[in-house]
Amino acid sequence: MTAFVTDTFTDTNGTAITSHTGELGATWAIWTPGNSATTPNVIQSNLLISAEVNTNAWYYASGTPSSADYTVSANLVYISAIPHDTQLQAVMARGSAGVLTCYTAWLTDKVSLYKYITGSATLLADIVIPSFSSDTYKLVLSVSGSTIGAKLQRISDGYWLNGFGTWASPDAFCLGATDTSITSAGIVGLFNYQANSLTNTATFDSFSADETAPVIDLNGTITLDNAVASGTISGSNIGNLSSTITLEDAAGTGTIAGTSATGTLVIPALKNNTGQVLANEIGLTVYVKTTADVLVVTKTAQTTNSSGVPTVTDSLIVAGTTYMVRVKTSISDNGWNQVVAT
Repeated sequence: MTAFVTDTFTDTNGTAITSHTGELGATWAIWTPGNSATTPNVIQSNLLISAEVNTNAWYYASGTPSSADYTVSANLVYISAIPHDTQLQAVMARGSAGVLTCYTAWLTDKVSLYKYITGSATLLADIVIPSFSSDTYKLVLSVSGSTIGAKLQRISDGYWLNGFGTWASPDAFCLGATDTSITSAGIVGLFNYQANSLTNTATFDSFSADETAPVIDLNGTITLDNAVASGTISGSNIGNLSSTITLEDAAGTGTIAGTSATGTLVIPALKNNTGQVLANEIGLTVYVKTTADVLVVTKTAQTTNSSGVPTVTDSLIVAGTTYMVRVKTSISDNGWNQVVAT
């Protein structure tokens, strides 16, 4: 990993963020396309806090990535559990200097992924945070090609929020989406909003950004013949391998080439809370049923059939594999279903 922004917000009390310089690539400026704050955020006890209420405070760092694939994170200190509309924080990636275009990960009583295109916001995915309480939380936003992901870690015990909406020890993404709207590296930054009172219930403790290699999710099965033979691969779910992987050991070299196959998930009929079968546009979030809760694919605007039974077909879904699927519409949440692909 190569860091290009690091800031622990260590400075004299009352220093405005626009007058503060962090440890690396952290000279901050107001991101004017989305900003409505007239008084910049300030540093107090080495924490970044709001300086006025009911305004949107956007800032971007001077450090810039060399490619469009990187990770942005912030540690946020929450004094207490809060209503979702009184304190909002976010980190931003692939921002455009002159317009409100970017990807963001938000922390409220949920973790949410949004994209902004010239000021128009689109929710890509969200998940409710269980047992949200006073603590320090690490919010992570990763962008790699067309994949956008978010993580949330609870610092007190080191647990991560997983895709099933529970806290667990494995480091895992709790949200993921695929989107091709924003492809340039852009700028990185943060958002801070305080409502009602300047008694801040949430503050930025640190901010960082680093360049990471693109993550390849390999859900096929790799088997090594023995200690001296080359590697082989079985399983059809390796459609996202765009190049050859080389396996090397002391005695030989093997290669794995990408192939593609399609599996189908048939999800139980989608009903509302009165039992009415729904047949409309839906959103799907599909996870491998493992302890790591690996996100496979998020599909949106899929159409159910006339019986209200959603289906999804994708090259990342493997026949015979068990998945956890969440189906949501604008008026109903069908919760999690365990489904075996065919």
